[in-house]
Parts: sequence; structure tokens; C-alpha cells
Amino acid sequence: RRPPAPLPVTMASQEAANKVRDGKRICYIINDAASTASAQTIECGNRNYSCVELERVDSARSPPFGSKSTKNQSISKMDSKLAYSSTMERLASETISIPAVPENEGINFRVFSRALVAEALGTFFIVIFGVGSVVAAVTTGAQSGIWQVAVVWGFGVTLAIMTTAKVSGAHLNPAVTLAFLLVRPESFGTNTRVNWIKAGLYMLAQMIGGILGGLVNLGVFGETIAAFERAQGIERGQKGSELSAMVFGEYFPNPGFVNENFGPGDVSPIQACLIEGWGTLILCFVIFSLTHEKNKILGADKDGEVRPMLPFFIGFTVSTLISLYAPLTQAGWNPARDFGPRIVAACAGWGWIAIPGPRSGFWVYIVGPMIGGPIGAALADFFNNTSM
Repeated sequence: RRPPAPLPVTMASQEAANKVRDGKRICYIINDAASTASAQTIECGNRNYSCVELERVDSARSPPFGSKSTKNQSISKMDSKLAYSSTMERLASETISIPAVPENEGINFRVFSRALVAEALGTFFIVIFGVGSVVAAVTTGAQSGIWQVAVVWGFGVTLAIMTTAKVSGAHLNPAVTLAFLLVRPESFGTNTRVNWIKAGLYMLAQMIGGILGGLVNLGVFGETIAAFERAQGIERGQKGSELSAMVFGEYFPNPGFVNENFGPGDVSPIQACLIEGWGTLILCFVIFSLTHEKNKILGADKDGEVRPMLPFFIGFTVSTLISLYAPLTQAGWNPARDFGPRIVAACAGWGWIAIPGPRSGFWVYIVGPMIGGPIGAALADFFNNTSM
């Protein structure tokens, strides 16, 4: 005999919804869409509580939340002939005994460890391609002018994104990670505490990638850097050695552009911090605009996943920003790209020239991007959410 026609999803009476067991509110939901009785944690009011979901049996399907979620349940499958009215009366009169099943918001370490490796690897690529182009340009003259360096930088960022995006989302930048955490926290999950842990581990992986990239650049170009220092009369670790240290960390103004008319006094630490924040704001505005679910300009499908040109446009943005602002601050936009290689430089003989740097300015390349990135992301989401 055919079961009665399904009724829409509804909430039980307020008396039943407010029943308390073991200090927790029990929410009752009647759901005709699935097959078995199962337990889950949903939001009741402004907090998460263990709630019971009674699902009408229309077919013998597996519980939608997985066997682990329903391991301790004490409710057997509901007969498809059970009338919803009698169920509602039952809910209003009693509290069903079912063990509280906490929401599974832990970290899948196997999957997440792969994401961390991808973040480290992507940041490593950015440093060996992008910072490597700076090393080659400064010490050998292989690139002529800012734009040639900027183009290599842009393609390096593009390749890093394309090789890691499927695994980790290709943040490759602590400022971008912080922006996702604050503006799109759902990209990490629904548990705020776990999200902060994930974001912190992402940033740590990015920093490790930056350090490893700096080590590789030092190993490959070490003799070239030393030859450049001999030719320029530079004593590593002493004042003036910023001209060689700039191939690892960044300085304001760009040591390669300092002359009798343009010197350190022309770019203050506050101005440099604002420039770094401004550039990262633009970068994150572009990233969050082009990845917004409502923005189909790059051919995204209904799930927003098919955007084949996205890495190139992010790389183009980096190239454009470098060509504009590199003469002033070397255009970092990425704390891991700066501080990771800067640690390598400090250990390789540059010492205080690397950390804390002239005028103790290393903080500029951390504080500026970490403030500007989330602001740019928030503006992008605001404009896209309020668009027609």
C-alpha cells in the first residue's frame, strides 16, 4: 500500500522544542526527505545544540550524515505508514531518548596535511620564481627594468596557484588566509575555534615554504650574490648591504632606486606600511571579486568552480602592482614571501640588516598586508553581494 503523501518539513510544538535534557535543548524536526532517524547538531537560537532529526522512511537509503553520526542512535527506522499527526503528538508529550551526538568539526588530518603541504609548496614556488627573478635581476642584470621582473613574478604566482589550488585553495599568503578566515569563514568550516587553528597552520606552512624557497635561492645564487657584493664593495651585514639583502627581504625605498635625489628619508615606515596595505587591499579585492559566486565573468559554472583564467588574472594583478609600487617598497603584499627569505638572509650573514632591518622596518611587510588584505576582501564581497 502506498504511503501517505509527504508533508513539508515542519517544527514540533514550542513545548517540545524547549524540552531540556542534560542541560541541552532538544529540537525536533520532521523531515520527509530522507530515510531514517538520525542525530545531528543544528543551530537553535544563537548556539549549537544536539538535536534530533526524525526522517520519514520513503526508501531504504543510508543516513545522509554518515554512519559515524548515527552510531549511538537508539531510534529504529520509522515505518513509512506512521502518520505525521501522531508523531507530532508524541513529540509534544515526551522527550525521546537518544545520545547527544556532537557535530563532527574536527580536522581530517590526512586531507588537511595534504593542504598544508600544498600551501608550503605553492609559497615555495612563489619565492623561487618571484624572488628568484629579483636575485637574477640585481646580481646579473638578467632582467632589465621593473616590468621584466614583474612579469616573471606574475607568471610565478600563476604557476603556484595552478599547481596547488585543487588541494588547498592556493592561499599562499598569510594575508589572503586571514582575509578568508574573517570574510568567508565557511571556506574553513563552521567551527570558529577549529577555523582559527586551520588558518594558523596554513600561515605556518606558508612561512615554511618561504624559508625553503629562500634557502634554495641562496644555494643556487650564493656565489653570484657574493660576486655582486665584491664588485660593489659591499660588506655583508654592514650598512649599505641592503643592496644585496634586497634579493631576500624587502626594503623601503627600494635600494636599487636610491640615488642623490631619492633616499631613505623620502619613504617613512608609516608610508611604506600604508603602501603595502594598499597593494594587498587591491590584490585581495581582485581575488575575492573574481572568486565570488555571483561573478560569472570568467565563465564560472553554477557551483563557481570553473574559472580557468583565474590564476592568470591574479598573476596579472601582482605584476601590475609590482610595476607601480616596487620602486617605493619592493611591493611585497605577502608576509611569507618577505619574512621567510628574510630569516634565511639573517642567518646567512646579513644579520640586523635583514632583521629588524634599517629603521627596524621589517614589520611593515607583515602589518600592512595583514590589515589591507581583509579590508579588500570585505569590500569585494560587499560590492558583489549588493550588485544587481
